[in-house]
Amino acid sequence: MSDINVGDIIWIIDADRHTIIPARIDEQIMSRTIQGEKVYHHIQLPSGKSQKLENLSAAWYSDLAGVRNHLLQRAQEVIESTIKSSVVIAQKKFDFENTDRDTGDLSSESFSSEPGNIPADSVKVSLDNGQVVNVKVPQEFLDESFSH
Repeated sequence: MSDINVGDIIWIIDADRHTIIPARIDEQIMSRTIQGEKVYHHIQLPSGKSQKLENLSAAWYSDLAGVRNHLLQRAQEVIESTIKSSVVIAQKKFDFENTDRDTGDLSSESFSSEPGNIPADSVKVSLDNGQVVNVKVPQEFLDESFSH
């Protein structure tokens, strides 16, 4: 991330609750050992609880621009995934041929709906960055021939 100092506010992205949690850097600890130097930060959360910043598994940023970029990137990934999965459904159900240049490569090979690997109401989607996500498809779009 970036250089942070005591008193700085950081922004923690809580993906589970879909929130952004502000926290303050209350303490910076420098540890020097034979193996080298390490810097640790203790943060205070709005609830009053303290925690070691380096123990956080959530993404955090020292500025709101970083938060905004992170959230916009995630939103774009969800949008693209949703569009791609709907095109695949249209291809399978209605013999749709995609001629929209803005949707990029929407070949069926980048999608699968394999029973046993994911819930029956989901479609597994491989994103351009190599990440694989499960997209929940509304039940009204599914029938036995599509989900099996």
